[in-house]
Amino acid sequence: MKVFHQHGHNFVWNLESFTKDGVGDGHILSPVNIESDKISQRMAKNIRQVSFFDPQFYLPNDAAKKLETYTFFPKNILSSFSTEDMIEQSHEIAHKCLAFQKDLNFKYSVIPTRYFSELPEDALEQLTTIFVEPFIIEHSRINDAPPLLLTVIVKPIQLENELLRSELITWITNYPEIKGVYLIFDNDFYTKQIKDPEYLSNQLIFIHYLRLNGLEVHVGYTNTEGYLLSIADPTSVTIGAYENLRSFGTTRLETRESGTQQGPTPRIYSGKLFQWIPNTSIPPLRRLVPDWQELFDDSPYKEYLLNTRLNFQRKEIYKHYFTVFTRQITELPSDLTKRTSFIIQKIKNALENFEKIKSYNVLLDSDSDGSHLPSWHNAISMFNAETSK
Repeated sequence: MKVFHQHGHNFVWNLESFTKDGVGDGHILSPVNIESDKISQRMAKNIRQVSFFDPQFYLPNDAAKKLETYTFFPKNILSSFSTEDMIEQSHEIAHKCLAFQKDLNFKYSVIPTRYFSELPEDALEQLTTIFVEPFIIEHSRINDAPPLLLTVIVKPIQLENELLRSELITWITNYPEIKGVYLIFDNDFYTKQIKDPEYLSNQLIFIHYLRLNGLEVHVGYTNTEGYLLSIADPTSVTIGAYENLRSFGTTRLETRESGTQQGPTPRIYSGKLFQWIPNTSIPPLRRLVPDWQELFDDSPYKEYLLNTRLNFQRKEIYKHYFTVFTRQITELPSDLTKRTSFIIQKIKNALENFEKIKSYNVLLDSDSDGSHLPSWHNAISMFNAETSK
């Protein structure tokens, strides 16, 4: 299983981690954060050849930030936005978008999608007409175009409702021209870690059935649950710096007036806890828990992080996470049965570490206390029961 860097603000940290530290297998580009003519300048050809480009048509009527520099972005082509206009211009948009990806030597050609805040009954029909069919046709007209990935946003109801889930999987697998899926799970959880075992098990089931149909599955915008999702054998998961790159949302893709925003509390990733620990918890850990440093995995950035007053913009926070999480993925057994047992044991080890912390009268807040880990364990049990039928 591969690990891709999910680009966003300060994506240079991802590039540095990849080129200097050898972390990750490739990148998913974010055009909202880089001008079209700067890609070849910022990323060497050998990096682009192992990476892919997310066209980010999620809000096709809003060419926010750097998206305005891409001639194929719908808002830059259409005089007025409507579904009818999109259909009329769909082949022109598709050809320009695919030619752009081919000319820059990306690993895949990505078919975009749009975001629905509320899922209409004809959502799949709309996506087929506006994106899938035009892109497949135009792809066939471009010599040596990279293989196709279909961007798919999965709403919670499409995981919960078995009929809708089956309908979506059938739709995805109905196109032999598509090599794989760029899969994005949309959710409205307000906790920093997903604590719903049914939702997690349904994610596993969804990935599992796509893989059974012979498709590559590249899961975007993953947080630590990317480790859990490895049980279903996705082709890749992602590592992103800020929280809005570890959980999908459209806010960063919207044109908004700039204003002063309070930064989040700096957090340090612990692979031994599968948790982001706030820097405000470091002093009590230091004073009260023996060998507390052992709770944090080694990296070139560990010593700095544990001995510095941090702010959330310090690149070392994220480079440490990239390093540690990618190492965790590379250490997974290739055999899926062994991988499942391995992950279950790692979850138990993490829970024991949290009990150790508690035994020294250190309490962590609900976003840092490991309360997501029982849900991980239960999700695995539910997934195993479903797939062994």
